[in-house]
Amino acid sequence: MKPFIFLLCVLPFALRAQEIQIQLAECQSKAVHHFPLVKERELLQGIEVDRLKNVATARLPQNELAAQATYQSAVPTLPVKLPGVSVTPVDKQQFRVMDETSILLYDGGKTSAQKAIVKALSLVEQQKTEVDLYAIRSEVTRLYANIVEEDTRLELLQLLKQNVDDRIFKVKAGVEAGTVLASNLLVLQAEVLTVTQRIDEERSTRKGLIAVMSIYTGDTLPVTTHFPMPAMEAQLKDSITRPEMALFQYQYSSYSAQRKLLDASTRPQFKAFFQGGIGQPGLNILDNEVKGYYITGLKMSWSLGAFYTKKRDKDVLRRQQAIVDVQRETFELRVNAQLAKQKEEIAKFKHLLQQDDEIIAVRTNVRDISANQLDAGVITSSDYLIELNAQNQALISQKQHEVQLVFAYIEYNLITGR
Repeated sequence: MKPFIFLLCVLPFALRAQEIQIQLAECQSKAVHHFPLVKERELLQGIEVDRLKNVATARLPQNELAAQATYQSAVPTLPVKLPGVSVTPVDKQQFRVMDETSILLYDGGKTSAQKAIVKALSLVEQQKTEVDLYAIRSEVTRLYANIVEEDTRLELLQLLKQNVDDRIFKVKAGVEAGTVLASNLLVLQAEVLTVTQRIDEERSTRKGLIAVMSIYTGDTLPVTTHFPMPAMEAQLKDSITRPEMALFQYQYSSYSAQRKLLDASTRPQFKAFFQGGIGQPGLNILDNEVKGYYITGLKMSWSLGAFYTKKRDKDVLRRQQAIVDVQRETFELRVNAQLAKQKEEIAKFKHLLQQDDEIIAVRTNVRDISANQLDAGVITSSDYLIELNAQNQALISQKQHEVQLVFAYIEYNLITGR
């Protein structure tokens, strides 16, 4: 006997422990990590690493192999003939094979500027991915809210069915006693079937919503999964921290990095070089033999053509930054408009909830009176069901307004970026 009692006490807790429960934040996190777009993060990071390595090769020794074979129409000769001196004429057919290795000593900051551009553009692309992923949070939040609303409707429909079942029990006694018409019992039994049908319909809708949530999160969620109501975040902050704000900043910074590259492109470059090879002739053009040779030293190059377009290129970059500022201002305006609308939604649901308390109190009182009248045979079951359904609808409205208020706060924070 004692083990049986123990099982009865423990069973409810065991069943509750087996029930799967998933919070809104967990759904959002799983949806973001499961979404295929998240793979772009790693791919973009890999692209950045490869591009930085490519830019860094400018600091590595550069090797260039060259060869040429020529025939000249004229060659250097002595303008006078010296007695007793025989000078072999320079061969008109010449060739040269050379290899030059150079190493960059100073490039005016060009390599550093190119690295900065690669990093800035990579941040822009990665942040675009974050913007797209942030939208998934909003979609999952709306889906979660729909499931919570379905749970609320199911709970109240079950309560309605229980109320009708209780009334059937009392009306059946009245029918057997001959104080209540049998038709009243049939009407109540038909209402039970109708409510049962509505419950089946809501369950089917809920099952479909959970199937969609399973696709988003990547988890197979059973229909018994519990989606608890999120805690209400009553604090409203107007500061915008959306991923788009960081995207605008990264875009602006990328143009600043490009301006630094323009400055670097107008500075001279210095290299150390070593050139070795064989030729006919070698460095001594008066010797027609095939000779090896080498040259080493410092080399300076300065491209002055960049000065022609530098000012206009900088003007273009400044205008592009101005466009980013306009886009940021436009985005902030639209977000602030959404926030103003969302504040009104929050105020509306608060007001509706205050009215719901009054409506439910009146509807419950009317329902109780109708129940007593039905038991006394004063009204029909149809009259009673009108008041019972009205009271149940008032309860549903109240629960829906509670859910809508909570998610109105959540939506407000999503709009601001929290």
